[in-house]
Amino acid sequence: MTCESATGYVPFTADLGDSWGEVGLGGTWQVTDTGYLFADVDYTWSFNGDETSWNSKVGMRWNW
Repeated sequence: MTCESATGYVPFTADLGDSWGEVGLGGTWQVTDTGYLFADVDYTWSFNGDETSWNSKVGMRWNW
């Protein structure tokens, strides 16, 4: 598989055949009548111990 970057194609591989675990924590907080701040962080690992990753998101949401 390849992925295109600004300087051309970059080959990469991903082996997702192992068993994986994930834990995460997040929340949403109302900051105005229609605005909400959200944030979360997740940690993922393969059970064989070879692979780990962190993921996080922070953002705003408005309802109208």
